[in-house]
Amino acid sequence: MKLFKRKKDKELYPFISRFLIRLNQKLLTCANYLQQRTNNFSRRKRILLLFVICLVFVTESAVVVVKSLQRDDSVLITVAPIRLIAPTPRSHTFFPGNEYKRIEQFKQLLNSNKNFRDSILAARPYLMDTLNYLQKIYKQHEK
Repeated sequence: MKLFKRKKDKELYPFISRFLIRLNQKLLTCANYLQQRTNNFSRRKRILLLFVICLVFVTESAVVVVKSLQRDDSVLITVAPIRLIAPTPRSHTFFPGNEYKRIEQFKQLLNSNKNFRDSILAARPYLMDTLNYLQKIYKQHEK
């Protein structure tokens, strides 16, 4: 019995491998360009250039470390509690009487004309349910 399954090597997707190949080619061309530019430098000049580059990066790293260790209260990120707004009581909506009459008239129109009703209900299948629901809400608010 094996305790650990052998990991299978996953193949990269073709577009990723093409991207990595192109990136490698670009890096090689940049390295060749820099090599040609520095070929005519003397040994002392190359060492001085390397020292300057190292000095710049070490200085920048030191600045970042010192800035992170300093206590500056204006820059600190603080966590503040989220304050909830007190909920307001819901006011019951009031349906005007003429709106309710319009709903009743529309239902009567649908009930009186079968062809009209079938064409509308084919386009809007839940229309009657919505009208009944609105009437139910109106009657609940009326009490």
